[in-house]
Amino acid sequence: ADESDLWRTQTRAPFASEGLVVRAHWLPAQLDRVLVWLRGLGARGIDAALVGRVAMGLGTVSVGGAADHQLDVVRAMRATSDLFRHVVILRGTPAIRAQVDPWGELGDAGRLQAALKGALDPRGTLNAGRGPV
Repeated sequence: ADESDLWRTQTRAPFASEGLVVRAHWLPAQLDRVLVWLRGLGARGIDAALVGRVAMGLGTVSVGGAADHQLDVVRAMRATSDLFRHVVILRGTPAIRAQVDPWGELGDAGRLQAALKGALDPRGTLNAGRGPV
């Protein structure tokens, strides 16, 4: 029970404060670079916190502060494709969502997902209008 409570608390932590919340993936061996990159945000006065699963190379990053800083973080994470993969906005203001696609660029994965969805859901009834494909 204690372990379950700990994981539940951890997964809710990024949503406990106001601001942007993104999910990102990276290679597990790149964790040190991810942490250095996030510390760099703090050096620029941008409040950011990471909750993740080290062995899986994925996490949730909460970003506080001004909306323009939050937008800059999303764009910078997506531009650092040698480090971050598939950066998705989980929570952001309508203004941020209007300026950047919450799902980001899907590339070849988007075509694969669309083909798979088309094969399994030819009428497009499941998850209609919610999601990148």
